Amino acid sequence: MGWQLPNSEMCVVDDNDEDVAIETQEELWFRSHSDMKGYANNPKATAETITPDDWLKVGDMAVLDKDGFLSVTDRKELIKYKGFQATPAELKDIISSHRGAGDCAVIGVYEKN
Repeated sequence: MGWQLPNSEMCVVDDNDEDVAIETQEELWFRSHSDMKGYANNPKATAETITPDDWLKVGDMAVLDKDGFLSVTDRKELIKYKGFQATPAELKDIISSHRGAGDCAVIGVYEKN
């Protein structure tokens, strides 16, 4: 992915919203004067995505190395099926490893049940 942009901040945080150690994969947050400040006419989505101190919860999983280089590793959302949870990248790796499969993509599709 790259390094932090000028006039911006980024951090990788755990499920308790605490910064994590270098080389630890968790959720990426970003903050700058030019990022979005919310969703139009949708305060619920805004509250879920923007923290009270203006951090944008990007929705990506990432790792920050000792040199400050950021690598995005996956999406935060999980695909849930019959009690099992997996990220799209995990499922893609499993499918792609099958000798009969070519390149693939994995997305979640909501089904009412």
